[in-house]
Amino acid sequence: MNSVGELHNQAMQLAEQAFVAAFAEDHNKAKALYQHAYKLEAKAAELLKDELNTEPNRSILYRSAASLAYQCGEYREAERLVAYALTGNPPQEIADELRNLLEQVNFHRHLELKDISIQPNELELSISGKETGSGIAPSDIVLDRLQQFRKLIHRTVERMFERPYREGGPSSLANNYPMFLKALNPGSFAVTLTIGQPMQMYLPGMEEYSPEVDLIKEILDCIELLNQAKEEDLRQKITDPAYYNNFIGLMENIAPDGENVRVVRFSTIQNGETRNVPLLRKKDVISQIPKIVANIDLEKGAREQIKGVLRYADAVKKTESGTIKLIDEHGTVFTIIVPQGMDDIVGPLWFQTVIVTGKRIRRKIYLENIERVIE
Repeated sequence: MNSVGELHNQAMQLAEQAFVAAFAEDHNKAKALYQHAYKLEAKAAELLKDELNTEPNRSILYRSAASLAYQCGEYREAERLVAYALTGNPPQEIADELRNLLEQVNFHRHLELKDISIQPNELELSISGKETGSGIAPSDIVLDRLQQFRKLIHRTVERMFERPYREGGPSSLANNYPMFLKALNPGSFAVTLTIGQPMQMYLPGMEEYSPEVDLIKEILDCIELLNQAKEEDLRQKITDPAYYNNFIGLMENIAPDGENVRVVRFSTIQNGETRNVPLLRKKDVISQIPKIVANIDLEKGAREQIKGVLRYADAVKKTESGTIKLIDEHGTVFTIIVPQGMDDIVGPLWFQTVIVTGKRIRRKIYLENIERVIE
């Protein structure tokens, strides 16, 4: 009989091979390897099932087995393994990780069990966290993300049609792609977004002729590159610096914060199959991604944070950046350079108390992140 250590080592070797296969986009091979790895890791964990005095090894093994089960789509098994782990006495940090994993597992089971009917021009946005329940969530958590996603749709449409980046609201072109909300779906919190005409019908096999379907695919493709930290590939896909900065800024506002919102997931139908794309990178991680400013290397700057009220903005000049001014509690005025493409993020914060994070280059501070302060 194999020991716990031997089973674990075999499982980790298979998991590494599965990761390589997934990176090479051999998804069938990756799933089979993950499934084999999960079974070995689950067997190792089962050997410690009644050994409650072996913590944290017991809960770590169960967490690993549950994660592998989740990777290969064995959501019921992942749920069971998490439950066994929590029946022991795992350290607080591991217990929190197990609960976070359970939320992701329940999200997928929710999508499977409720038999959702998504049309090719539709996208389901799901949010989960400690402040969300079955079909209920704080309005600001949901509405803020819906507003940001609506901006993302408009900017993506204009980029796909190779229109120059515009400061200001949506163009008549973007208005041809309205966003409608369908009835809310219970289970965590989910809402279905319809892109385009609400009564437009799609026949099987005709999805590829729909610009709305292409739009959704483009957005999800970009999110997956962001998930994989492939900023260089993302820059090649979004070649205009303004659109790139805009995408990063909007995704930061949509991303989970790790506390109130732990999971943000998008689901749609592509080629007759469900495509689930979770936004894996959290808000604070995305905020560290450098914005693009022509002829300026922001990597060389020292990062600063300033808290104040946004009282002034200037984007009149058709340059590659604008400026904002903050007034702190002492009356000190700070001037911050805003890279082009960040107007959708900065604009709604006029007269708000905000925290600005930026890089100081010589005497100028270049905006990286701006966040409203709830007081």
